[in-house]
Amino acid sequence: MNPDAGNKAKPEDEEAVDRPAGSASWKQVLGLIFLGLWILVLAAYGLDRGFGLGFFPTKLERRMRDDVAKLTDTDPEVARKAEADLFSYHGFAVPALIRGLKSGDAARQKACAACLSRIAAHYYGATPRYGVDAGKWARWWAKIDREMAELIDREAQRIQDEMQQEAKRQEH
Repeated sequence: MNPDAGNKAKPEDEEAVDRPAGSASWKQVLGLIFLGLWILVLAAYGLDRGFGLGFFPTKLERRMRDDVAKLTDTDPEVARKAEADLFSYHGFAVPALIRGLKSGDAARQKACAACLSRIAAHYYGATPRYGVDAGKWARWWAKIDREMAELIDREAQRIQDEMQQEAKRQEH
């Protein structure tokens, strides 16, 4: 009697016995599928953040979108509260309000233009035939956004330069 006859060593991956060399197991294939999906989600999220596509809105963005919709609520108190909330968000509300200008609802366009005018302290007007010009507001916001980014960059550079000068003074 052979003492090792009943104690056959089992391979770690039992499927490896049945598949040809070089082929992947179902676990490896499933892992690659999940990895691919994860990469797609991260890419979509990155594009959404980079280009403001709105696929993954933040809590604040959802709240502002809801407030834009409430601007034309039949209850005047709800509409006033929505306008006050949007005004309190200042520049953060501008993109949501510009999207509201692009809606097909004339009352919403008028309410969004009024809220934007209050935030910007400027009014781009509306024509009786075409309503509010969302393009003018979008161009205004792009200019303001660009100017703010440049201002922040300059200020950050100034602070960094000051910190470097202070570090050099402390070395000497």
